[in-house]
Amino acid sequence: MKERFKKKDNFNSKMILTQLFSLLCTYYSGLIVVCLFLDFAVGLQFHLGQVWDFGIYSHDTYFSVNLLSNIFNILVVVSGLIFIVVKGSKVLDFVFSLYLWHFLICCILSSSEFNKLWLIINTILSILTILLGEYLCVRFDQQDTLIIDRLFKNKKKPVAEHKRNDDIIKINIQ
Repeated sequence: MKERFKKKDNFNSKMILTQLFSLLCTYYSGLIVVCLFLDFAVGLQFHLGQVWDFGIYSHDTYFSVNLLSNIFNILVVVSGLIFIVVKGSKVLDFVFSLYLWHFLICCILSSSEFNKLWLIINTILSILTILLGEYLCVRFDQQDTLIIDRLFKNKKKPVAEHKRNDDIIKINIQ
């Protein structure tokens, strides 16, 4: 009876840390590229404070650029979730860890004091990332299953043919 409730734990800390580090790299590289593109399009000078500073939303010139770059970066993070994390059930954990690490890195690197607007915007962004990430991860997982089901459903049972003395013997393989 005790063996029934014992569950093998497939906890692989190295893989989880690698996935989290890959997701952090995806997040920051996507955010920097999108910020660079939007700054160039608007005519602003890019600086790393746009990524790691709490007070960036208090500047009127950078507010809309940073908001748009964070919104567009949701698509980059979700694509990273689809290919790195894969499972929809793990999306909440990884996105929460991602934004927690982002908060901790901002606490270390930020030159301005903590801003409540930054927290509100990043909370909304994390919720949107979780919702879109879980939806798309589940859809991609189901899509793979449906494709595999269709491949095997439409095929007829395989038939093996053997030639023996000019007679063909067909054997159904099950």
